[in-house]
Amino acid sequence: MQDRAERTRAALLRATAELVNESRYRDATMAAIAQRAGASKGSLYFHFASKDALCAALRDEALRTQRRLLRRAASGPGSGGRRLLVFARALTARLTEDPVFRAGLRLDGESAAGDGESTARDGGIRLQWRDFALEQLSGRAAPDRRTQAGAALLTAVLAGLEELSRNSEDWLRPGVLEPLWDLLEPGLTPDRDS
Repeated sequence: MQDRAERTRAALLRATAELVNESRYRDATMAAIAQRAGASKGSLYFHFASKDALCAALRDEALRTQRRLLRRAASGPGSGGRRLLVFARALTARLTEDPVFRAGLRLDGESAAGDGESTARDGGIRLQWRDFALEQLSGRAAPDRRTQAGAALLTAVLAGLEELSRNSEDWLRPGVLEPLWDLLEPGLTPDRDS
Protein backbone atom coordinates (compact mmCIF):
# COMPACT_ATOMS: atom_id res chain seq x y z
CA MET A 1 0.00 0.00 0.00
CA GLN A 2 2.90 2.35 0.81
CA ASP A 3 4.32 2.02 -2.72
CA ARG A 4 0.96 2.89 -4.25
CA ALA A 5 0.63 5.98 -2.06
CA GLU A 6 4.15 7.09 -3.00
CA ARG A 7 3.42 6.54 -6.71
CA THR A 8 0.20 8.54 -6.41
CA ARG A 9 1.97 11.38 -4.60
CA ALA A 10 4.72 11.43 -7.26
CA ALA A 11 2.11 11.43 -10.05
CA LEU A 12 0.31 14.35 -8.41
CA LEU A 13 3.55 16.33 -8.09
CA ARG A 14 4.48 15.59 -11.69
CA ALA A 15 1.00 16.57 -12.94
CA THR A 16 1.18 19.82 -10.99
CA ALA A 17 4.66 20.48 -12.35
CA GLU A 18 3.56 19.88 -15.92
CA LEU A 19 0.62 22.25 -15.55
CA VAL A 20 2.79 24.92 -13.91
CA ASN A 21 5.39 24.57 -16.65
CA GLU A 22 2.71 24.84 -19.36
CA SER A 23 1.02 27.94 -17.95
CA ARG A 24 0.96 29.51 -14.50
CA TYR A 25 0.49 28.17 -11.01
CA ARG A 26 -2.78 29.96 -10.43
CA ASP A 27 -4.19 28.45 -13.64
CA ALA A 28 -3.57 24.90 -12.40
CA THR A 29 -6.80 23.88 -10.67
CA MET A 30 -7.05 20.99 -8.24
CA ALA A 31 -9.47 19.26 -10.64
CA ALA A 32 -7.03 19.64 -13.56
CA ILE A 33 -4.17 18.33 -11.41
CA ALA A 34 -6.15 15.25 -10.32
CA GLN A 35 -7.26 14.58 -13.90
CA ARG A 36 -3.72 14.95 -15.30
CA ALA A 37 -2.39 12.57 -12.63
CA GLY A 38 -5.16 10.04 -13.22
CA ALA A 39 -6.17 10.33 -9.57
CA SER A 40 -9.38 11.22 -7.80
CA LYS A 41 -9.81 14.60 -6.13
CA GLY A 42 -10.16 12.69 -2.84
CA SER A 43 -6.75 11.14 -3.38
CA LEU A 44 -5.31 14.55 -4.22
CA TYR A 45 -6.68 16.04 -1.00
CA PHE A 46 -5.45 13.04 0.97
CA HIS A 47 -1.89 13.87 -0.07
CA PHE A 48 -2.12 17.66 -0.28
CA ALA A 49 -4.58 19.77 1.68
CA SER A 50 -4.35 22.68 -0.77
CA LYS A 51 -2.63 24.07 -3.84
CA ASP A 52 -0.30 25.91 -1.50
CA ALA A 53 0.74 22.55 -0.03
CA LEU A 54 1.44 21.28 -3.56
CA CYS A 55 3.45 24.42 -4.28
CA ALA A 56 5.49 23.94 -1.12
CA ALA A 57 6.11 20.28 -1.99
CA LEU A 58 7.35 21.22 -5.47
CA ARG A 59 9.73 23.83 -4.03
CA ASP A 60 10.94 21.32 -1.43
CA GLU A 61 11.61 18.73 -4.16
CA ALA A 62 13.51 21.32 -6.19
CA LEU A 63 15.55 22.26 -3.15
CA ARG A 64 16.42 18.60 -2.43
CA THR A 65 17.44 18.06 -6.04
CA GLN A 66 19.56 21.19 -6.04
CA ARG A 67 21.30 20.19 -2.80
CA ARG A 68 22.27 16.88 -4.45
CA LEU A 69 23.64 18.77 -7.48
CA LEU A 70 25.59 21.14 -5.25
CA ARG A 71 27.06 18.30 -3.15
CA ARG A 72 28.16 16.41 -6.27
CA ALA A 73 29.76 19.50 -7.81
CA ALA A 74 31.48 20.52 -4.56
CA SER A 75 33.07 17.10 -4.14
CA GLY A 76 34.35 16.98 -7.72
CA PRO A 77 37.92 17.43 -8.91
CA GLY A 78 39.52 20.61 -10.16
CA SER A 79 39.36 24.23 -9.16
CA GLY A 80 36.34 25.95 -7.68
CA GLY A 81 35.66 27.52 -11.08
CA ARG A 82 35.62 24.12 -12.75
CA ARG A 83 33.26 22.80 -10.08
CA LEU A 84 30.97 25.77 -10.76
CA LEU A 85 30.83 24.86 -14.43
CA VAL A 86 30.06 21.24 -13.51
CA PHE A 87 27.20 22.54 -11.38
CA ALA A 88 25.96 24.89 -14.13
CA ARG A 89 25.92 22.05 -16.65
CA ALA A 90 24.13 19.72 -14.22
CA LEU A 91 21.58 22.39 -13.33
CA THR A 92 20.71 23.20 -16.93
CA ALA A 93 20.48 19.48 -17.78
CA ARG A 94 18.12 18.98 -14.85
CA LEU A 95 15.95 21.88 -16.03
CA THR A 96 15.58 20.08 -19.36
CA GLU A 97 14.81 16.62 -18.03
CA ASP A 98 13.01 17.10 -14.71
CA PRO A 99 9.64 18.92 -14.81
CA VAL A 100 9.28 18.76 -11.00
CA PHE A 101 12.63 20.51 -10.52
CA ARG A 102 11.79 23.07 -13.18
CA ALA A 103 8.38 23.87 -11.67
CA GLY A 104 9.74 23.99 -8.12
CA LEU A 105 12.43 26.42 -9.20
CA ARG A 106 9.87 28.54 -11.01
CA LEU A 107 7.56 28.59 -7.99
CA ASP A 108 10.44 29.51 -5.71
CA GLY A 109 10.81 32.71 -7.66
CA GLU A 110 7.19 33.71 -8.03
CA SER A 111 4.27 34.06 -5.70
CA ALA A 112 1.75 31.26 -5.46
CA ALA A 113 -0.87 33.98 -5.74
CA GLY A 114 0.72 35.16 -8.97
CA ASP A 115 1.19 38.73 -7.74
CA GLY A 116 4.91 38.80 -8.45
CA GLU A 117 5.98 38.81 -4.81
CA SER A 118 8.68 36.33 -3.98
CA THR A 119 7.68 33.38 -1.86
CA ALA A 120 11.25 32.19 -1.52
CA ARG A 121 12.25 30.79 1.82
CA ASP A 122 15.73 30.87 3.31
CA GLY A 123 16.91 33.29 0.65
CA GLY A 124 15.59 31.30 -2.27
CA ILE A 125 17.04 28.60 -4.42
CA ARG A 126 18.74 31.02 -6.80
CA LEU A 127 20.60 32.75 -3.97
CA GLN A 128 22.14 29.38 -3.15
CA TRP A 129 23.75 29.51 -6.60
CA ARG A 130 25.49 32.75 -5.65
CA ASP A 131 26.52 31.43 -2.24
CA PHE A 132 27.94 28.26 -3.81
CA ALA A 133 29.79 30.31 -6.42
CA LEU A 134 31.29 32.58 -3.75
CA GLU A 135 32.38 29.56 -1.73
CA GLN A 136 33.91 27.78 -4.72
CA LEU A 137 35.69 30.84 -6.11
CA SER A 138 37.07 32.18 -2.83
CA GLY A 139 37.83 28.97 -0.95
CA ARG A 140 38.47 29.87 2.67
CA ALA A 141 39.45 33.47 1.95
CA ALA A 142 37.09 36.41 2.14
CA PRO A 143 35.65 37.02 -1.34
CA ASP A 144 37.28 39.89 -3.19
CA ARG A 145 35.62 42.07 -5.83
CA ARG A 146 36.53 39.74 -8.70
CA THR A 147 35.14 36.73 -6.84
CA GLN A 148 31.93 38.58 -6.04
CA ALA A 149 31.59 39.64 -9.68
CA GLY A 150 32.18 36.07 -10.91
CA ALA A 151 29.57 34.71 -8.50
CA ALA A 152 27.07 37.40 -9.51
CA LEU A 153 27.71 36.77 -13.21
CA LEU A 154 27.19 33.02 -12.99
CA THR A 155 24.05 33.49 -10.89
CA ALA A 156 22.65 36.00 -13.39
CA VAL A 157 23.45 33.72 -16.34
CA LEU A 158 21.77 30.71 -14.69
CA ALA A 159 18.72 32.75 -13.64
CA GLY A 160 18.48 34.22 -17.14
CA LEU A 161 18.71 30.80 -18.79
CA GLU A 162 16.04 29.43 -16.45
CA GLU A 163 13.74 32.36 -17.20
CA LEU A 164 14.32 32.32 -20.97
CA SER A 165 13.83 28.55 -21.15
CA ARG A 166 10.27 28.93 -19.85
CA ASN A 167 9.27 30.10 -23.33
CA SER A 168 11.76 28.10 -25.37
CA GLU A 169 13.86 25.12 -24.33
CA ASP A 170 16.21 26.06 -27.16
CA TRP A 171 18.08 28.11 -24.54
CA LEU A 172 19.08 24.84 -22.81
CA ARG A 173 20.44 23.06 -25.90
CA PRO A 174 24.13 22.08 -25.81
CA GLY A 175 24.74 24.15 -28.97
CA VAL A 176 23.70 27.24 -27.02
CA LEU A 177 25.15 26.32 -23.63
CA GLU A 178 28.61 24.98 -24.50
CA PRO A 179 29.82 28.21 -26.18
CA LEU A 180 28.44 30.12 -23.20
CA TRP A 181 30.34 27.94 -20.72
CA ASP A 182 33.46 28.29 -22.89
CA LEU A 183 33.08 32.07 -22.70
CA LEU A 184 32.62 32.05 -18.91
CA GLU A 185 35.35 29.54 -18.11
CA PRO A 186 38.40 31.84 -18.29
CA GLY A 187 36.83 34.25 -15.82
CA LEU A 188 35.87 31.48 -13.42
CA THR A 189 39.07 29.43 -13.72
CA PRO A 190 41.98 31.87 -13.88
CA ASP A 191 44.45 29.18 -12.69
CA ARG A 192 43.61 26.58 -15.32
CA ASP A 193 43.81 23.03 -14.01
CA SER A 194 45.52 20.44 -16.15
